[in-house]
Amino acid sequence: MKHFKAYILTGIATFLLCLNAFSADNEKVSVLIEFNGANQNIIKEISYTENLSALDALLYVATVQTHPVNNYVFVDEINGIENIKGKNAWYFTVNDKPAKTLAINCNLSKGDVVKWIYKKDVCSKTIETKEPCPDNFGM
Repeated sequence: MKHFKAYILTGIATFLLCLNAFSADNEKVSVLIEFNGANQNIIKEISYTENLSALDALLYVATVQTHPVNNYVFVDEINGIENIKGKNAWYFTVNDKPAKTLAINCNLSKGDVVKWIYKKDVCSKTIETKEPCPDNFGM
């Protein structure tokens, strides 16, 4: 009977530790930066705060340069890897879904995963011509 109680107590303690670990992870936001060979990728977790935007989360884990164009704010450079107009640019997703808004306006939730990807620039020409930009733009 003593061993049975010990197993029960150990099981309950393990369950509570797992529950605590899960809730702690849920209080964070993950930020991934994929440089596609231009630099070493980054994977970091940050504490969630109310009104945290995709751009704010990026600023916590990297050195970032931005610039405004009309009502947009574009990410020009992350850790020294800069956009090359018409060639490569920074884009982002949230929970593997294309962004539907500017990074500065994209409010995150607890447990979200923001991924910044350096890839082919498909947006520069559309902004200049005022056509809609494809999904997951890096603004």
